[in-house]
Amino acid sequence: MSRCTCPKVYISRSMHRLLTHEIVFRGTKTAKSRRSVALAPSIIAMLRQHLDKEMAECARVGVPFTNDRLVFCQWDGKPLIPSSISQAWRRLTRRLGYEHIRFHDLRHSCATLLLKAGVHPKIVQEKLGHSSISITLDTYSHVSPGMQHQAAEALDTILGKKNSKRIAITL
Repeated sequence: MSRCTCPKVYISRSMHRLLTHEIVFRGTKTAKSRRSVALAPSIIAMLRQHLDKEMAECARVGVPFTNDRLVFCQWDGKPLIPSSISQAWRRLTRRLGYEHIRFHDLRHSCATLLLKAGVHPKIVQEKLGHSSISITLDTYSHVSPGMQHQAAEALDTILGKKNSKRIAITL
């Protein structure tokens, strides 16, 4: 069995904005939420470009770049305000002609596309950080209407390859 050597992101905490507007970091909601997620090479390339840009910007404004800096943050390294990300997303989607797509819907789109591409639901569960596979399957069951047919065809293929003779079932 080969081990994945893909670069990964490690999810170990979550950011919250308190009623006082203070931003704090806490542990994840559940133990399953703490996870590592393999990243696609295209995402790695984008993150490297972003890192180069951030380092150059820090040097330009005279702010030290530290390894504990957030990937996406304000110019001084402070966390972005979550509502500002949602507002920017809303402006972008409206400009593109999509009125009712929330930023969180990207998560659902990712899961749906992965399942439709045949990625095993357990892998999708781990990517999303769901505490059980039943949450993933219940949430995204609409993706798999053709899976029963695929399963029947797969079984036929398996049985056809292993047994050249017709299999008789007696009761």
